[in-house]
Amino acid sequence: MDAADPDLPDSAVEHISQMLTLAKRKHQEAIAMLGTPDPSAVPRPPKGSGR
Repeated sequence: MDAADPDLPDSAVEHISQMLTLAKRKHQEAIAMLGTPDPSAVPRPPKGSGR
């Protein structure tokens, strides 16, 4: 983000930057959770078991 729009106020640019940082962090957390089994989840039969 080297070239900011000169029409945008600095506060808007800062806010957008903070929101992008937050979105990246939340995305990383969600991706990390994909590999973590949920202990409260109901077990499901394997696919193709005919149920």
